[in-house]
Amino acid sequence: MSGIAKTVGVLLLGTICASAELPGRLDFSTVGVYGTCFDFCDYSVFKLRTPKNDTYLPHMARQLRETNSRGKLNLVGLYCFDRVTYAKPMSEYIGAIDRVLAGIDMGRVHAFFLGEENVTWNKGLDVLNGLYDHVKSRTDVPIYQWYSMPMLHHPKQRADGWIIDPYGMRREAFRRYLMKYVVLGKPVINCLHATPEGRFSYHNSAAHDATVEQMAVCREFNVPMFFFCVDKTHGSPYIWLHSDDPENVRIREWLLKEISRIRVTDTSTLPATSADYSSGRPVAVAGDREHRFSFRETFATVAEPSFIDDAFINGFLSLRWDGVAEALHIRRGPSGRDVVELIYHFVSEFELSGMVAELNGSVAGDGARVSVGVSVNGHSFGQSASTAGKGDFTLVADGGDSAALVGKEFWVRLRMEAGSATGEAIRLDGLNVACGVAPPEKREIDLSSNVDGNVSYEEDFQTQAHLHVAEITNLTELVWERGYVGTHGIKGKGNEVTMRQRFVSATPLREIRVAMDSSGHRALGSFNSLGLSLDGGEPLVTDTSRGKEEKEGKAKGRYQGTLELDTSEDGRFSGVKAFWVHLTMANTCGAKTRTSNRITGYRVSAKTR
Repeated sequence: MSGIAKTVGVLLLGTICASAELPGRLDFSTVGVYGTCFDFCDYSVFKLRTPKNDTYLPHMARQLRETNSRGKLNLVGLYCFDRVTYAKPMSEYIGAIDRVLAGIDMGRVHAFFLGEENVTWNKGLDVLNGLYDHVKSRTDVPIYQWYSMPMLHHPKQRADGWIIDPYGMRREAFRRYLMKYVVLGKPVINCLHATPEGRFSYHNSAAHDATVEQMAVCREFNVPMFFFCVDKTHGSPYIWLHSDDPENVRIREWLLKEISRIRVTDTSTLPATSADYSSGRPVAVAGDREHRFSFRETFATVAEPSFIDDAFINGFLSLRWDGVAEALHIRRGPSGRDVVELIYHFVSEFELSGMVAELNGSVAGDGARVSVGVSVNGHSFGQSASTAGKGDFTLVADGGDSAALVGKEFWVRLRMEAGSATGEAIRLDGLNVACGVAPPEKREIDLSSNVDGNVSYEEDFQTQAHLHVAEITNLTELVWERGYVGTHGIKGKGNEVTMRQRFVSATPLREIRVAMDSSGHRALGSFNSLGLSLDGGEPLVTDTSRGKEEKEGKAKGRYQGTLELDTSEDGRFSGVKAFWVHLTMANTCGAKTRTSNRITGYRVSAKTR
């Protein structure tokens, strides 16, 4: 018997005890370890694979019984299909799962999960939904889904709960990521990284800090956790438990101490009050070709609940987002709270006017009430509309030509009162916000120096500000989505789109540097270029993605990277007070294609001293 097998045997024999009462549910005070169930665990995380011999399933069935007898729940993964490729027939997957289910007592399973780190492409969504439906036809045991990072849940994915494993994600990003699962109203379990540096550690030295931060957020929302704990040589949780490797010992002692604290948590006080609140990110505003800005929050049909990113939320735990039913519902919260507010903050470098907000939805609950308001100070929502009756509604808060609604920022507030209803009192379908945008007099960007005598500018294309400040050739072929500009192939001819941006400074500049992040693919006939000029004419210096594409592997032909220009040694750009940046996307294939080129941002820096 190998050393690992001996360790497994000792652990199993040493932890069998008299039958104990099982915990009613999983919460923050209950912990597990990936792939096993140690003494300090409250539940197992077992991985059941397609059996290759006659002893495997009886052995696993015995482990499930023994785990229950120790007062612990069983979380059981069904690893009976090839994830990512999903290349085999569905009948083969179902047959393998049926063999596993027939060999165990499903009454001893708290929840199943369908493998781990799945994807929705390559028919993945259909496979996962099909397997979910099949297992549900055989048992009432909940079935969890587990996606690969950095994916979020698919709105059409059927699931009774979720497992996530965003290793290395820091607090703010993780909190928003977790909220997008919590808002579904189904159980969520977070798998955290607690493995020493080495073969099975995938992250930098900040991974430990991220684990600590994620644990605090899980406590805030009362989310249970299990830990990925393996040694750095063999990838074994059992060796991890007994290894005398100094780094392993340090991590193990830290984790066991944390677990002892977690397990005595009074979860009757959780989720914490703070879980009801979330700060949003301001929505940047710029106009379109008609100098109008429009924003749409499609609560019902978006691929993910983006309002969690955009809105300041008061009463988060009263929200329920259902991608399958295509609805965002408001109900009385777990603490009895009946008021929810979503507040959007819109900001711009341009003058704004004529703000209008339109909210669509339906009221089902007695005494429920909805209002929408617009404000230029975030406090007084004088322009508002509300409804208190049942049925579908369209509310419009229209600033019109009001002189009071002019400025470079404004707020839109959605206020929902659930009333006396105990279920889903209000449904929100969509929010539309619009306003006029006054373009600047000149198409240029003024660079102002900081205290160090440096200047900088960054464009991330979160808005269409480029339509106001840049000179654009072939504008009709320019594509914009929040976060990038792009273009495509055109049937029968080549296509080239160039954005020329003029920069000016009150003081002479030197050491001008420009960097542009972009992507393209040789198979689609695309390449990107970055240039600098002094007059907006032919660039004096350039860099191109052509010839920098991947040479081999699955990404062969693809380019994704940063083009850079540095004029530190170029006297032509020393002492200038104005210069132009040229961003070019070209497609030479002569065929109609999807978006073939993307520029996701660019940065400019220079010195004035």
